[in-house]
Amino acid sequence: MLDGAATPTAEELAERHTYHRMYTAKDAPAHLGDEPPPPPDPSQLPPQMARLMAALGTAMDEMFAVSQEEHDDTVIRGLGASSGVREGIARRVAGPVDFDRIQRGDVLLTEATTEAFNILLPLLSAIVTDSGGALSHAAIVSREYGIPGVVGTRDATVQIADGSRVRVDGDAGTVTVLE
Repeated sequence: MLDGAATPTAEELAERHTYHRMYTAKDAPAHLGDEPPPPPDPSQLPPQMARLMAALGTAMDEMFAVSQEEHDDTVIRGLGASSGVREGIARRVAGPVDFDRIQRGDVLLTEATTEAFNILLPLLSAIVTDSGGALSHAAIVSREYGIPGVVGTRDATVQIADGSRVRVDGDAGTVTVLE
């Protein structure tokens, strides 16, 4: 349209729709273009800058780290973000368009949370995310609201069917599919 075409054709729209249904954010590359250079060697930096780089590295790890533990048939492993154990119905929520599906006592099952999810927090019994570490949004808000949370599961949204009954153990960092 910016190049002067009247509109995309029906075929182009159908192709775009098919493409968007096939791929998710998990399919996106970690970066675009050439491989980024490694960070500078901290031993070559002034001491204050080396400490800053170490602190930033730790903070980034705690925001974006995920569990590397293997899952079992009915137990999904992640990082315990907020203590407590609760059971509820897992509701797969991709974003605000799905918020109306949440009922009081449901377990939020999503790839990651943003500030938009805050409106749901008083209704939830627990939070489970595919990504995020101890400093991720989901981890922080689950602690603030006293909601058991397990983050960084890598693929709970794929492993747990929407509507399944689950037990979330924020202390152990596990999500058990009960039925």
